[in-house]
Amino acid sequence: MYGILISAGSVLLQSLLSTVFGNVILSLLVYGLLGVLLPHLISLIPAVGPLVAQLSNVDPGIAFWLTFFQFPTGFAMVISAYFTRFIIRRLPFVG
Repeated sequence: MYGILISAGSVLLQSLLSTVFGNVILSLLVYGLLGVLLPHLISLIPAVGPLVAQLSNVDPGIAFWLTFFQFPTGFAMVISAYFTRFIIRRLPFVG
C-alpha cells in the first residue's frame, strides 16, 4: 500500500518539478534572446527626419529641463519596454 503512495508522490513531484523548471528555463531563454536581439533590431530602425526637425524647434528652457532629466535616455527605455512587452505577449507559450 505504501509503495503505491510513494510511487504516486514520486510521479507527482517529478511532473511538478519538470513543469516549473521547464517554464522557468524557457522564460529565461526568451528574455535572454530578447535582451540580445532587441538592441540590434532597434538600431535597424531609421531615424525619423520630421520628428527630429520638430524637436530642434523646442524652446531652450524646455530643452534644458528635458536634457537635465535625461529625457532622451528615458524615452528610449520606455519605447524599448513597450516593444518588448508587445513581442512577449505575441509568444503563445510565454504570455
